[in-house]
Amino acid sequence: MTQQLPQPGPSAACGDAPFRLLADHLPALCFIADPAGRVLWCNRRWYDYTGAASDAALDDVWPTLHHPNRRKEVARRWQGALETGRPAEMALPLLGGDGHYRPFLARVEPVRDDEDRLSCWLGTMTEIPNRRETEHNQRFLLELGDALRDEVDPAAILYAIGERLAAHLNVARVGYGEVSPDGQEVSVASRGWVAGDMPGGPGVYRLDDFGREAAAMVRRGEIFVVADVLADPAVGPNSDAHLGVGIRAGVTVPLVKRGGLAAIFYVHSPVVRRWRDVEVQLIRDVAERTWATLERARAEAGRRDSEERLRLALEGGMLGTVQWDLTTMRGSWSKQAGAIFGVEAGDEVPLEQLTGAVHPEDRERVLREVRKALKGGARYADEYRVVHPDGSVHWVVSRARVEREADGKAVRAAGVVADITDRKLAEERLRESEARFRGLFETAHEGVWLVDRRGRTLFINHRMAGLLGYAPEEISGRPVPEFCFPEDFAAARERIANNLAGRPEQFEFRFRRSDGSALPVLAASSPLWDGAGHVVGAVGMFSDLTERKQAEAELQRSREALYQSEKLNALGSLLAGVSHELNNPLSVVLSLSQLLEIKAAGTAYGERAAKIRLAAERCAKIVQTFLAMARQKAPVRTRVDANEVLGSALELTGYALRTAGIEVVTDLAPDLPPLNADADQLNQVLVNLIVNAQHALEDRPKPRILELRTSTDERRRSVRLEVADNGPGVPPEHRRRIFEPFFTSKPQGVGTGIGLTFSLAMVQAHGGALTLADRADGGACFTVELPTVVDFEAPREPAGEAVGRPPQDRTALVIDDEADLAEALAEMLQLEHYRADLARSGREGRRLIEARSYDVILSDLRMPDADGQTLFEWIERERPALAPRVAFVTGDTLGPAARRFLACAGRPVLEKPFDQAGLRSVLAELGRSPRFVDV
Repeated sequence: MTQQLPQPGPSAACGDAPFRLLADHLPALCFIADPAGRVLWCNRRWYDYTGAASDAALDDVWPTLHHPNRRKEVARRWQGALETGRPAEMALPLLGGDGHYRPFLARVEPVRDDEDRLSCWLGTMTEIPNRRETEHNQRFLLELGDALRDEVDPAAILYAIGERLAAHLNVARVGYGEVSPDGQEVSVASRGWVAGDMPGGPGVYRLDDFGREAAAMVRRGEIFVVADVLADPAVGPNSDAHLGVGIRAGVTVPLVKRGGLAAIFYVHSPVVRRWRDVEVQLIRDVAERTWATLERARAEAGRRDSEERLRLALEGGMLGTVQWDLTTMRGSWSKQAGAIFGVEAGDEVPLEQLTGAVHPEDRERVLREVRKALKGGARYADEYRVVHPDGSVHWVVSRARVEREADGKAVRAAGVVADITDRKLAEERLRESEARFRGLFETAHEGVWLVDRRGRTLFINHRMAGLLGYAPEEISGRPVPEFCFPEDFAAARERIANNLAGRPEQFEFRFRRSDGSALPVLAASSPLWDGAGHVVGAVGMFSDLTERKQAEAELQRSREALYQSEKLNALGSLLAGVSHELNNPLSVVLSLSQLLEIKAAGTAYGERAAKIRLAAERCAKIVQTFLAMARQKAPVRTRVDANEVLGSALELTGYALRTAGIEVVTDLAPDLPPLNADADQLNQVLVNLIVNAQHALEDRPKPRILELRTSTDERRRSVRLEVADNGPGVPPEHRRRIFEPFFTSKPQGVGTGIGLTFSLAMVQAHGGALTLADRADGGACFTVELPTVVDFEAPREPAGEAVGRPPQDRTALVIDDEADLAEALAEMLQLEHYRADLARSGREGRRLIEARSYDVILSDLRMPDADGQTLFEWIERERPALAPRVAFVTGDTLGPAARRFLACAGRPVLEKPFDQAGLRSVLAELGRSPRFVDV
């Protein structure tokens, strides 16, 4: 590992001196690694950001910069790139010298020689701006734009920009200077904004005096960022020039316009400062805005000067002049004015002669405007047509000033006239051309949008306006960013700025419709040039991507649905295995504790055995609940007590609620009418609602309260089950989507987005409703309303048949590879007056069946050598008379293969874990158990 920064030269890894010099001044963090991935060199920006010493061992420093939670992932991604030799990219938090982590986008690229051998790796890390700070900067730019909108004085513009940016970034100087054509000198005409104690001011400065390397960067159009002029090699021996004007740190943005360096925009600090990427970007944006604002001010000043010269020319008599004595209503006009009107020039010309030359269609309007000016105005201006004696029609513009006496009476009027026929003909041709142009774009399927240099709308076709939800006249004159989302303002302005700089663009973007929804578009924009080759605006064509985006979203939802389905299938398989492994030992504990309880009845051991049995039954109930939730079977509706189902769901989730510090308050109505429902499905619905409430409460301060209520509505003949919490509630923007498939407001990996969808479907399948309501305390309340039973008759258990054989002659065969379980089942059969033989495998069971006959055969379904299915198929072939005497003992009714076989065989099933009552029920179903008195 290299202990020091390598010096530029032939021996330096993967590069030479110019490359190193450039890399040292890039705003991104850069590094070079050898083919094995060992970091050999990092640029100056990397050391500035991390605060690492220049002689630090990079092998020791590098791992400490990554967040402990992400180090393994970073190492895995880096190793993957090394193994494949391909570029890699990832977002990661990086520790800075100030002890804070900031998000960066890291990318590594392999560098290969002429023989395609890996030479080294080049890496960059670009800071991802903090969203809140980015939004803050965008608001700053918007407010700055508003403050400069009407300002035309360059000095006032520079001061306003400097004052606001200095306060925003806490800097001491903000300024602007124009660069000489040869790129050697900077002329600072205005002081800009400077803190009171900062030296320096307006004047002419040589760029090279501040560092030749720094000046070269600026001339190349590169932003020069210096954190400390005393430590920056680009400044070198010229640090005194910086310190002489109070600069210890700074950012200089070159403004390259029309192919050359036109100006620089600078921000200075009198103390050492490490500039962050987001600050440099803001300074760059303000620099471009400063240039655009000054250009606008110059153009506005030129326009006003031109108008003033025109006014002076008109008043100086360069065009036709007309004067009137309003007391006699007679006047005079110059020779040129007479030519314009097609009459002889002269004095004492009556007003009627002038108005008589006006085109009949315009005469009344002209007289009305004249009377209006004489009545109360100071100026008169109008355009109209006149008819010459030869019948030709000419357009005239008239401008006049009315002079009044002290009492306000109009006494004289003087003005000028000009023939504007050629201009009107040009305007007519322009209107015709514009009409053709509009017709072309109005018939286009794509949206068309034209803007001026300030980004304000010049033209928008009906297609584009319709996509945005407006009429074209509602958009005319308004800037494009008004139809963007706030977070997209910067991108919109950047695209327009690129067009105004002469660069075409093609990109995807989104606009904000009038209803606030997003309009995704594919955009192609280009500069708009005038006849002199100047960029006067931009034009864009936009294709609606709404349908394509919806299709992509639907495809993503389908992929997510498949992913969630695969996860659920995997969960089902996992539960099947777990239940089988748990049910075997649970069956032993439950059966033996019950036998011990029976045999030790009335003693202390009997009481202890009862406690063991109750605990085992509780464990068995939890396992069965899990199986019921994961089991894919047809719903079986029976008479169900809503309070019992709610209690079962609470028992399943009780531990998680207690450990989360959640207080459960129940209010269960007594004597609820029964429901005709599938208890497993209803239990799963309630578990989903309780778990959702638990997640909502976990991040809330105490008290965390979960309320469970049941009630009945006799009028509606329904039962209500309510799950309410005092959590944050459901945001309004999520309420309309809360029951949509795969919609979740939880973090990635926490929620699947199918719990409420499943619950709604199950409740509706039972003829009920699942609703969400707000609570006064801000929480959420989900209500399940289900219809009650009307004349419901529960299915009856089949009565067992008494066998004719005496009790002591009944025989049973227990086949199970779990010895403890088989022995426990044999003892339970003895209580039912059976003599039981034991077989430890399917093959051993087949040998015993070949040797003799049994009244009852109880076989495990899953065994290593020959399973229950194989054994039963052999019995059906070889001993068919014994097939009706077979029952299966299993904890695996979740797997689809097991379900299909049991359904096809039609034999009774004793589900693990079992007790004496369950065994007796199976014997009764086999028709071999008499009615014994309960022991």
